[in-house]
Amino acid sequence: MYDSVFLYHYLTSIGSMQARLALAEKRVRWRSELVNTLRAEHLSPSYVRINPHGTIPTLVHNGMVVVDALTILHYIDDELEGPALTPERTEERARMEKWLEVQDIFPLQELCFGTLEGLKARVANQIIDERIEIAGRMAERYPDLRARYHAKLDDMEAFAEIYRDPRRVTTLVRDLAITLQLMEHELEGRSWLAGDTYSLADIAWAAIFTRLETCGFAHFWHRHPRVSALVRRHRTRASYDAAITVYWNNEIRETLARAGYKRKRLADALVSVSAME
Repeated sequence: MYDSVFLYHYLTSIGSMQARLALAEKRVRWRSELVNTLRAEHLSPSYVRINPHGTIPTLVHNGMVVVDALTILHYIDDELEGPALTPERTEERARMEKWLEVQDIFPLQELCFGTLEGLKARVANQIIDERIEIAGRMAERYPDLRARYHAKLDDMEAFAEIYRDPRRVTTLVRDLAITLQLMEHELEGRSWLAGDTYSLADIAWAAIFTRLETCGFAHFWHRHPRVSALVRRHRTRASYDAAITVYWNNEIRETLARAGYKRKRLADALVSVSAME
C-alpha cells in the first residue's frame, strides 16, 4: 500500500494540505514527492507531463494519475481504504458538497495575493512575472507540451489580472465576509460543516482557514463564535498536526534556504508568499 500511493505536493499549498489531511484521516501510508514551487518545479517538463495543468497537488495511485484538489479529495475517500469521510445521510452529503463547491470556486489565491503590501507584494509580483516568463520559454522549448504551457500561461495571466485590480480584490473581501456569515448561520446546532459528521468539507475548510490566517483574515471569523469554534475543532485533530503543522513548522524555512534565499527580510517575505501557494 505504501508504494502504491504517491502525492506530488508542496508544503503549504491549499490543495496539498487538503490531500494530506484526507490521507491522514484515512490512515493511508503514502510516498511524498515534494514539488518546490519556489523553484517553479511545477512548471518543469517532467512534472507537466504528469499533470498537464502544472498544478499542485497530483495523486498517483497504482499508476492512476488524479489531478485537481477537489477530485483528489473524492478519490481518496472513494478509492482508498479507511474511515469514510462522506456522511451517510442524504442531507448531510448535500451540505458537504455545497461547502466543497463554495471553497472550490472562491478565488482565495487572488484575495491573498491582492491584499499583500510592501515587500511581500513586490516579491509576489516578481514570482508571478517570473513564472509567466518560464512558461513562455517552456512552450517554445518543448513543442509537444506547447498547448499545456499556453493553457498555463492563460491561467496565470488571468490570475494576475484579478489580484492586481484593487476593485476586484475589494469585492473578494466582501464576498469572504458574506461567506463566513452564512457559515455561522448554518453551523447552528451542528458540530461540523455537514452536520454531526466530520467530512471532506471540514478537510477542505481546515486548509482554507489556515491559508486565510496567513493572509491576515483570522479576525473575520473571530466575529463569528460558531465558525471560531469550528476552526479550533479542526486543529485539535491528530490529522491537522500530521498534515499541516509539521510542514509549516519544520520544513518551509529549510526549503527557502535550499532555494538560495539568504537575506532575512526577503526570506520572511518569501515565507509569507509561499504560504499562499
